[in-house]
Amino acid sequence: MLRLILVYMIAKVLRFYCLIRTADADAIGVNRQKEQRQEAYVKKLKRVQTDVIEVQRPKGDFEYITAGYGVANWSIQTALCCWLCANYGNQRLPIVSISDGARDIRLRLWRVFGGQVTIILDWYHLNKKVWTLMSMIAKNKLQKEEAAKTIVGLLWVAKTDDAIGYIQTMTVKNTLKQEELIEYLRKHQTEIINYKKRKEVEKTIGSGRAEKGVDMIVAYRQKNKPIAWSEKGSYALSTLRAEALNLAKAASRTLNITATIILKIWLWDSILNFYTSAARIAG
Repeated sequence: MLRLILVYMIAKVLRFYCLIRTADADAIGVNRQKEQRQEAYVKKLKRVQTDVIEVQRPKGDFEYITAGYGVANWSIQTALCCWLCANYGNQRLPIVSISDGARDIRLRLWRVFGGQVTIILDWYHLNKKVWTLMSMIAKNKLQKEEAAKTIVGLLWVAKTDDAIGYIQTMTVKNTLKQEELIEYLRKHQTEIINYKKRKEVEKTIGSGRAEKGVDMIVAYRQKNKPIAWSEKGSYALSTLRAEALNLAKAASRTLNITATIILKIWLWDSILNFYTSAARIAG
């Protein structure tokens, strides 16, 4: 029993020596509560924007950060900066962000990391954008499939200029959507990389992890209609949900560490008992 208590205490101490390595972020909008109409009523936004950052630890596991509510000037950027300062100090971090191309996410990353951050356009959003617009650009289904496969194939290896040139030579039914796709590719050209090479070295090419985070923390509870949320309620519930998931992950890590240590102790005891018994028989 004393040995098990000692193992548990060691596992609890080890938990506090894990440091953050990288961060990922995403945001989601939920329905805003309607304000009571008054004489000088000004219509407000219909969505409450709730941000979530997923922070990676050295061993590969993740934790969540939210802006919280009730502290003046405590934004999601401030929360992230505090995490980085507490765990990295003045260390310069090479950050790669994979996002869906949203402007507000890009601006927030620049505010925190400045020129240190490299932004990559999420491959799955890029692929979906091409297929969606091509269904409105092409004259028929056959042309759509042929053109979309060609454009996606060029973008897969970062040949954005060739993809734009191909689109410009197409005979289309909707020139406005054709220009929209060309403008989209030009806008994000610096964020389109060689996804094939990145995939070959087993690096992620999508922002699915961050989107899964906002689904579990925000959308799971707050996106259900006809529920509507105030900023205070949305932020507060998101903070509690994030902390609950963090505690669950911490408990899982502690149990895994404890189980590993107990197994090693059991193996050493078994080996020791085996050699002790063998020595007695030999004696």
